[in-house]
Amino acid sequence: MPRFELAYRPPYDWPRALEFLAVRAIEGVESVEGVESVEGGVWRRTVRWPLAADEVRSRGNDDKARARHGANELRGWIALRPCPDRCCAVLDCSDSLTPVADALVQRVRAALDFDCDPAALERAYRGRAPYVPGLRLVGSFDGFELAVRAILGQQISVARARTLAGRLVAVFGETLDDDLPPGAPSRLFPTAQSLAGGDAGVAADRIAALGVIGIRARAIVALARACADGELRLEPGAPVPPTLAMLHTISGIGDWTAQYIAMRALCWRDAFPAGDLVLRRALGVDTPAQARAVAERWQPWRAYAVIGVWSGVAIDTPPG
Repeated sequence: MPRFELAYRPPYDWPRALEFLAVRAIEGVESVEGVESVEGGVWRRTVRWPLAADEVRSRGNDDKARARHGANELRGWIALRPCPDRCCAVLDCSDSLTPVADALVQRVRAALDFDCDPAALERAYRGRAPYVPGLRLVGSFDGFELAVRAILGQQISVARARTLAGRLVAVFGETLDDDLPPGAPSRLFPTAQSLAGGDAGVAADRIAALGVIGIRARAIVALARACADGELRLEPGAPVPPTLAMLHTISGIGDWTAQYIAMRALCWRDAFPAGDLVLRRALGVDTPAQARAVAERWQPWRAYAVIGVWSGVAIDTPPG
């Protein structure tokens, strides 16, 4: 079983990061333990890793067998544990993911914001908002999964969105056929192809049957088609302006959803969903325009203020 140590610059608020992941974890796909302390904390999830056709050919027959059912992907699991006495975390992954281990490590680093410079963040916020030591921008491991979850979560509670996502996985997902550690998740989130396949109306009706509002079901199908066709790339490093523009062309995806996807799937540190009600209340404003005006002082780090508000951190908004 491959094991890696992922270093980061201290401080890192592990309880806050694990709690953020825990309340949004999709049943069967992700799990989080030990939220209250670093010792014993662990984040686990199943993994699909798409492979290009040339990658499948170049890896040979052994790795082709790992891409089960003829799909151009590797499947497996990861587990991340923070070290209680060092500024690092230990990442374990299944043997099936060894061929993409380097890319896997980089994706986890991005998802947990391990390359953040806390000193630069503190300087940016000093005098304009209280700096919360160790606060990080918690992204996502799978951008398509996150985007679907964001659509499901429009105007409903986090818990309700999590329930709907669990239903989606139960109906459209697959079971991971691998040797799993005790207590590890065992379901794979559906692929974009599986949610986009066939007639768009029929696909949307199947999703709506799970309790999803019709316009959101249709938005998920449209998103899935854009991702399956390669028109939309939802991962760290994807260009932000064209991605936002593409997301806005999908009926049912407004600015809040597009900004949220950019923040957590693309790990964009200046994302700002100005229409978010919780955020506006915390800032003491009534409109998205007023929220943007207040947040100008935090550019280009606005996403950290958003994560802070959502994690229960009080944001000071002095005049001027």
